[in-house]
Amino acid sequence: ATDSTHAVWVTPGPAFSAWQSTLQSIPNSTTTKLLFQTEEFDTASCFASSRFTPNVEGYYPVSGGYQKAAAGEMNLYLSKTGSIYKALSVDTSADAVFASGSAIVYMNGTTDYIELFAFQATGGAVDTTANQSLTYFQAFLARAA
Repeated sequence: ATDSTHAVWVTPGPAFSAWQSTLQSIPNSTTTKLLFQTEEFDTASCFASSRFTPNVEGYYPVSGGYQKAAAGEMNLYLSKTGSIYKALSVDTSADAVFASGSAIVYMNGTTDYIELFAFQATGGAVDTTANQSLTYFQAFLARAA
């Protein structure tokens, strides 16, 4: 569809934005699924249990981030249908506290789903920062296939 006021293409399709409203403990040296309790929006009811399963085949820009309470190595991974798909951020520095990144993902509209996973190596378990602007996950349909 087009928006006649601005003469731009408007893509109808699934879109969501969610954030973590409850602290989550991330064990040391363990890749852990990030949990997102609060939805800002979910246009097609495709986001549930911290997982996005779009019902339209196409290409989805995905972004996310997380902050943790202690400095040390941290990584952020995008998982597609149960397997790590892209490393969105890898930071091996001793002072890392925030990781974010983005990728474009083809989704088949039926069985494909995406989730975010965190890894940290600070020497012990570390809590995430439950905050709308710091621990988030979002995606939208950019182009149908």
